[in-house]
Amino acid sequence: MAAEMERGAMEKNEKKQKKKRRAYLDDFKKNDSGDYVYEGAMYAFCERDESRKKMLAKVCGLCGALVFTAVVNGFLPVPGLQNSAFVLLPFAVELIASISCCVAVGRIILNGKALREYVYQATVMKLPGRSAIALFGAGAALFGELLYLAQDFSQARSVYVLIFFVLQLASFGSALYLHRESKAQRWEKI
Repeated sequence: MAAEMERGAMEKNEKKQKKKRRAYLDDFKKNDSGDYVYEGAMYAFCERDESRKKMLAKVCGLCGALVFTAVVNGFLPVPGLQNSAFVLLPFAVELIASISCCVAVGRIILNGKALREYVYQATVMKLPGRSAIALFGAGAALFGELLYLAQDFSQARSVYVLIFFVLQLASFGSALYLHRESKAQRWEKI
């Protein structure tokens, strides 16, 4: 008897989770011709301080700088990136988070001036968190490389190490500015 009640409760929880995950599908209604039409909430960028075009150009540039610096740093033969987990892991986190930021910005651009609520929730609302993760990864990789080179300073005499630090600082700055910009954006429900 208790096992049946437990199983019933588990099935209810599974249905709730599925419902939450795909709840945005409830906003699509069938019209007279049999096509599905979105009838949910829409969001638009509030253009009080700057235009949408200017905001997107700024955010795209920051995302491009984030990914560019991470990819270039990944190809540099820097001592810490070749054999140190406390440099490699934060660097991998930074790279993945920066690509994720670019995907979110790409979805904002592709969806036009008005975003559906589920797109808004998945992009605009998540961008500050993703950029914060990229910021953390960039800072931690920079700090990890400093610690690695502090153990054996003779390895720091490479021009690649200098390039790595300059690009990593640029990545950190881009992530910080993207985080601030994404938090400062104002979107309104239309």
